[in-house]
Amino acid sequence: MHKVLIVSRIFAPKNSIGAIRPTKFGKYLTRNGYIVDVIAEDQKGNLNDSILNEDLDSFNKIIRLTNSKFYNKINDNIYKIHKLLKKKKIDESKKIYVRGSVNKLSKLKNHFKKFLKYTIILVNEYNYYREFKKLNMDFKDYQYMFSTYSTLTNHMIGKYIKRKAPHIKWVADFRDPVYQNDVPKYLEKYFKKFANNYCKKAEYITSVSEGCLENLFIENYKGKKVLIYNGFDNEDLVRIEGSKQKVGKFSLAYTGQLYWGQRDITPLFKALFELIEEKLIDKNEVIFNYAGKDFIYLLDMASKYGLTNILNNFKEVNRSKSIEIQMKSHMLVLASWNTKTEKGVITGKLLEYMMIKKPVVGLVSGEVPNSKIKDIINECNIGVTYENANANKDFYKLKKYILFQYNNYKENAEVDFKPDLSKIERFEYKHLTQDLIRLFRG
Repeated sequence: MHKVLIVSRIFAPKNSIGAIRPTKFGKYLTRNGYIVDVIAEDQKGNLNDSILNEDLDSFNKIIRLTNSKFYNKINDNIYKIHKLLKKKKIDESKKIYVRGSVNKLSKLKNHFKKFLKYTIILVNEYNYYREFKKLNMDFKDYQYMFSTYSTLTNHMIGKYIKRKAPHIKWVADFRDPVYQNDVPKYLEKYFKKFANNYCKKAEYITSVSEGCLENLFIENYKGKKVLIYNGFDNEDLVRIEGSKQKVGKFSLAYTGQLYWGQRDITPLFKALFELIEEKLIDKNEVIFNYAGKDFIYLLDMASKYGLTNILNNFKEVNRSKSIEIQMKSHMLVLASWNTKTEKGVITGKLLEYMMIKKPVVGLVSGEVPNSKIKDIINECNIGVTYENANANKDFYKLKKYILFQYNNYKENAEVDFKPDLSKIERFEYKHLTQDLIRLFRG
C-alpha cells in the first residue's frame, strides 16, 4: 500500500474551517487504500471540532508539534495588544456604539495593527518550522506528500522534505493566496515570492480557485497547476444532534471569522435597515445569529444602521454547535472579497452552507465584479450575491431577495429553497479526493 504524508498545521480536531480540507482528503484517501500520516500542530488548549474528531480514526499516525512556551507567550501578548487597539466603548444598556473620529492617530494605529498582525504570523511560523526540524524524521517510506497553505510553515516543511527525499511526489496546495491586500509594504516582496521560493520543486500546485492560482506569482514553474475546489462531507450531518426546527423569528446566521473586519456585512444591515424603515419588515421579528470570536467587528457594522439589538452572540463555539445554529436559521450569510490581488476566492464556509442546504446571502467586497462566489451561488441556485463592484444593481437584488424570503417566512413559516442538487454534489469530498488521487498516479 502507498503511503501519503499530509503536512497541515491546521488539522482535526481543531475548530477551524482550515482543518476541514486536509482532514477530509486524508479520510477519503484512506478509504481508497492509502496509508496516511500527518504532521500537524498539537491542539491542547484549543477548542475542538467534535465532528472532525471522529475522522481521526482514519489516520495511521499523526505527529503533533508544539511551539515553545516562550514564543507562544510572545504571540499571545501581541494578539492581546491588537485586540485592545480595535476595541471600542459600548454602552451596553443603550446599545449605542461610540465611534472615534478618523485622524492621523487612528491611521497610525492601523499601521501598527498591521505590523502586529504580521509579527504574530512570522514569529509563529518560523518557530514552528524550527520545532519540526528537531524531529529529524526519516521520509524514505512515503511515496506522496500533500502540504497545504495556510499556514506558511506547511510549504516550508514541504520544501525541506522534498530536498531530503526527492523521490516523493509532492502536491503543494493553496486554500488562499499568500499575498493579501493588507500586507505591509516592507513584507510585500516576501509574500509575493513565497510560492516561487518554496514550491517550485512540487510536481503539482493545487488551489481552490483559478484566481488563487493566478495570484501565486510563481515564475518558470515546470510542474502543473491544478484546480481542486473546497468541498463538504455529507457524513458530517449525521453526527449533528439537535432539532432542525427554526427559531420563532426570521433568522439569519453568520458563523466564523470576520478576518480583522475584512469580511463586510454592512450591505446586509443597510438592506435590512431600509426594509424596516419602509415598514416592509418588522424589526422585532428579525434576529441575526453570530458564532465566532470577532463579534466586536460585527457590532461595529450593525451599529451604523442602529441594528445592534437584533444581534444574538453565541460567541466562539465548536463546529457541531455552529452547524446546529445554521440548521435552525432561515438564511445563511457569507462574506468574502474579490480584488485585483485576490480574485476568485471561494471560502470553505460557502461549501459548508451548501451542505446545510439553506438560502445563502453572499456579500463580496472589492473592486472586481463577477466573483467565483457569485458564479457558484447562481449556478447551484442557492441564493443571492451582492458585489460591491456592482453595488447599485446588486443592492436592489439583495433587498428584493431578503423581502421575498421574509414574506415566505410570514406566510408559510418557511423560506423558499430549490437548489440544483446535481451541481452541489460535485463538491462532496468523496468525489474531490479522486482529483487528488489522479495527481498522485499521474
